[in-house]
Amino acid sequence: MSEHNVAVAEPPKATPAAPANGHPEHYMSPPVDIYETADGLALVADLPGVSRDNLEVSVTHNVLTIKGHGPQKLPGKARYQEFQLASVFRQFKLNNALDTDQVDAELKNGVLQLRIPKAKATVARQIEIKVA
Repeated sequence: MSEHNVAVAEPPKATPAAPANGHPEHYMSPPVDIYETADGLALVADLPGVSRDNLEVSVTHNVLTIKGHGPQKLPGKARYQEFQLASVFRQFKLNNALDTDQVDAELKNGVLQLRIPKAKATVARQIEIKVA
């Protein structure tokens, strides 16, 4: 898996982007941890303020896309602000060893967890040896 078409900055910063409707939006590259397990990959993304209804996760041509929108309006006028709830966007190129038809996603408390299993052909198996 490799990151695709998105520059990662430390710390993540909002960057302008133009969606299909032509209105400029700002996207932030959310922090993501990726773990390899015996069954495949586990991906954990921090998406504060993004609800299930405002989150899109898709795989097209082996490119995993995470796109979400946080709340546009916050109550009251900001007097002190250390972060901004911006829309998030991140893409990763997946290799053919993963079964992209079986991706499992769960969003809980602003944390997205994805499980991407290995393709059946790439899972190691024990071969029985027959005695002739």
